Amino acid sequence: MAVPTYIATSNTGTLSQTASTDLTCSYPAGSASGDFLVLTARYARTAAGAYTVATPSGWTALLNQNPSGASDGTAVYVFYRFRGAETSVTTVASNGTSTYGFLIIQAFTGSTVAPTNPINVSASGYTNTSTTTCDAPTVTTTKDDCLILGIALSARAASQVSYSYTWTGPTERTDTALGSAIHNSAFGMTDATTSKPTAGATGTLTCTASVSDR
Repeated sequence: MAVPTYIATSNTGTLSQTASTDLTCSYPAGSASGDFLVLTARYARTAAGAYTVATPSGWTALLNQNPSGASDGTAVYVFYRFRGAETSVTTVASNGTSTYGFLIIQAFTGSTVAPTNPINVSASGYTNTSTTTCDAPTVTTTKDDCLILGIALSARAASQVSYSYTWTGPTERTDTALGSAIHNSAFGMTDATTSKPTAGATGTLTCTASVSDR
């Protein structure tokens, strides 16, 4: 099977600082029933403690990372599916006091993705230290002709939204940020793809933010 074909990325977000926990994101333009989707949900709130993001109907959970537990209460979830006739997805986070959120969806041509095990391998990383480094960790594929998807998400306690990301090597697909001067906070998200024709270690996917964030 050839390397999976990337179609497009869509995203949505809110910095409303309300108790609403629902976020809805339309599927990427150009995708259709049968195509493969990867959904990343990134929530934060101004309250300590763990909380969860429910798996949307029809999706499979890949990553559940709630590493902070501090006053910023960060949670990152990743889901995937082969899409049906629906055109959007809604995520719901528990205990959504003053919730900020961001969703990002990548679409890939379904006929180019392995139907039984579409995700060969995955890995994640996290830091609560302010830095411009947003690298995606290395993984070791066990199949030839893999498409490698790197996703970086960050937040900063400042309302600047003009910051951006630079990937070294992979092809950047999305680079976006939301900010609120009233709430003095901002979110950034970016994704990139590259291919791995033969099985083995991918090496770190290097991503650099234009300003320090975490």
